[in-house]
Amino acid sequence: MSPDQSDAARDRLNRMRRELSEATDVPLWFIAAFEDGKETAAFLAGCELAMRGAFEAFGIGFQFESEDRQSRPAGVTYSPSESRKARLLTFSISKGRP
Repeated sequence: MSPDQSDAARDRLNRMRRELSEATDVPLWFIAAFEDGKETAAFLAGCELAMRGAFEAFGIGFQFESEDRQSRPAGVTYSPSESRKARLLTFSISKGRP
């Protein structure tokens, strides 16, 4: 996931950085630094994975293009049906159901 893809995913879901931080337990400063394209320490890779996992759980897909055996970010997609499944799962878990 690239910084631009993260920003686009939040935009598609109509969410602010603060909301993403609260939903993923990823520090707000990390989200801001990541989306602003600033370098982050390698040991914080788990923060990026948590963000990506949250986006994917709510129907965001990350697109990539291949050129000369190199992969590069190419945008995001949004599938409301996948988002609905995530909300149902979240509701079930919060009610103590598997």
